[in-house]
Amino acid sequence: MAVPILTVADFSVLESNGGFSPAMEFVVTLSSAATTDVIIDYQTLNGTAREGEGVDFRQASGTLTIAAGA
Repeated sequence: MAVPILTVADFSVLESNGGFSPAMEFVVTLSSAATTDVIIDYQTLNGTAREGEGVDFRQASGTLTIAAGA
């Protein structure tokens, strides 16, 4: 059985000149159902965007679990 491929859909939002833009939600899919739970840890990092009040984004991290068979 082939291992499912995880895909995160592209997303963009226009920046505002103050405050934060709408929250971004990323759609995560598997190419086929997995036989075990798929566990993904995620974290935002500074790069071309900067984290903090009045800048580009707020820090976020967590774990996403896609249940076996989903």
